[in-house]
Amino acid sequence: VQVMEGRRLRDAITVDFSLTGVKLRVPLPLEADVGNNIEIRMLLPEDNIEDYHNQTPLTLQSRVLWIQPSSQGQLFGLEFINLSQTDQAKLEKCFAFYQHSPQYSQTGE
Repeated sequence: VQVMEGRRLRDAITVDFSLTGVKLRVPLPLEADVGNNIEIRMLLPEDNIEDYHNQTPLTLQSRVLWIQPSSQGQLFGLEFINLSQTDQAKLEKCFAFYQHSPQYSQTGE
């Protein structure tokens, strides 16, 4: 995952994600505060490495919900905003690739 900060892209590591948002770890602090909007770009899994590297990244708008310091940088809780049905379908496809449910279940099913 990459985070757009101003005019540059910063690398980030996905710690957790769902259809509604993502938890990212960034090695160096971002110039973002809670409530700010951030653009993120994700490469989605593909069956072969060539397709993976040649894809157009999925660009999503998100809002910073929380920020926490971490021993490996900062953790950011982001909520997706204005997620289109097309983008949601792409995220669901990602969950299917890894054979995980895109929906959170309180019963653990």
